[in-house]
Amino acid sequence: MLFISSLDNIHDRSRFNSGRLELDNYIKEQAGQDVRRNLSSVFVLTKDQVDVVGYYTLSQHSLMVDDFPPATGKKLPRKRKVGCTLLGRLAVDLSCQGMGYGRALLFHALKKAIAVSVEVASFAVIVDAKDEKAKLFYEKYDFLTLKDESLRLFMPIKGLARKLCKYP
Repeated sequence: MLFISSLDNIHDRSRFNSGRLELDNYIKEQAGQDVRRNLSSVFVLTKDQVDVVGYYTLSQHSLMVDDFPPATGKKLPRKRKVGCTLLGRLAVDLSCQGMGYGRALLFHALKKAIAVSVEVASFAVIVDAKDEKAKLFYEKYDFLTLKDESLRLFMPIKGLARKLCKYP
C-alpha cells in the first residue's frame, strides 16, 4: 500500500535512488533540516508508511510580474512581485519510475497549492525542471515556460482545480 504524508523521522530515506544525485542527497541529508527550519515542506510517498519511494517539496516564493509571459501578466501591475508556490523538487525512486507515482506526487502537490492559496495568496505554482525530460513531464500537464527561463515553468493557480479534473 502507498501513502503520501509529511516527512517524519519514521521514514526510511537511506536507500532512495532516483538516478539524480542532487535529488537523492537532498532527501537523505537536507530535507529533515529544511522541515525543522521551516524552509520547505517535504511530502513523501512511502510503501508501508516507512520506505520512501518518492517525494516533493513546497515552499513560498515570489516572482516579478514581468517574469511571466506578457499574456499571463497583462492584467497585473507591472514592476511588482507576486506570491507563488514553489514545487522545488519532485523525485521518484528508479525502482518505481514509470508507474504513475510522479503524476500522483504532482497532483498531490497541486492540490496542496490550491488549498494553501485560499489562506495565503499564490498567483501560480512554479517548478524548476532539472532537465528537458523533466520539462516535458510538466508540460504534459499544461505547465508553461516562464518568459526568459527555459527550465522554469509555471501554472496559474486560477483555474487549476478545473485543469486537474481533465486528467483521469
